[in-house]
Amino acid sequence: MRRPIVIAVATAAALATAGLALATLNAPGVSATTATFTAAKERSETRTCTGNGDTYEITEGRYVGAVDFADPNNDLDGPVNIQARSVLNKTKGIGYVEGWFRTKDDDRRGHGKFVGTLDASGNVDGFFQGRVNRHYAVLLGGMSAKFSAAGGFTEGKLGNGTTSLPAVLVGRPCKDSKPEGIAVRLVVKGKVSKLDAASITVDPKDATPAQACDIKAGTSPSLEGVAVGSEVEMGCGLVDGKMTLLKLKKRG
Repeated sequence: MRRPIVIAVATAAALATAGLALATLNAPGVSATTATFTAAKERSETRTCTGNGDTYEITEGRYVGAVDFADPNNDLDGPVNIQARSVLNKTKGIGYVEGWFRTKDDDRRGHGKFVGTLDASGNVDGFFQGRVNRHYAVLLGGMSAKFSAAGGFTEGKLGNGTTSLPAVLVGRPCKDSKPEGIAVRLVVKGKVSKLDAASITVDPKDATPAQACDIKAGTSPSLEGVAVGSEVEMGCGLVDGKMTLLKLKKRG
């Protein structure tokens, strides 16, 4: 079976317009522009896993903030929404981040996608491509920022980035992090009665005995937003001989 391979390049050789954002198509000619942005975490989910002896941190989240374009493009300033996925090899201290962005919500709205390399200090160096609808213009250019799963994007720059990270070759991380053939053997709908870092206990709605499942890093889903008293649907299965949390859906 062929494995998906992605090459993310954040060097001057990969970006002919390094440090420069360009507007093209139906805008008046081709002109340079720059912008800064920040976007704080609205929600995110992070998991860790192990593959080929390395530990990975994988985050998917939504981040909201503002973008500020330099004059004469101030009319493009406004809110920005970013949906991002990051993969960081914690052992080697390098990874990547990719996603899409949307600005404003009127006839000046912009939208597009980005990809960049990521290091252990949270430095992002990459490229973005998008469109500004009001001018029917394409936005192309370099992108740099600081990123953390818990905080979001800070010191964001479009077209005037200063970092320079190496290219990374990305295969499938953590392919051996979850044993194959794990099946959900227990499904419980009810209220969480106990919860800590090691296990979760749910009292079923039908008043049958409480069911407890272990929580295993890299296998169990995120518990963000779940607390004692939450109504959930829990799915568990045998992992290494222990009934382990495999699925968790908050209800109501």
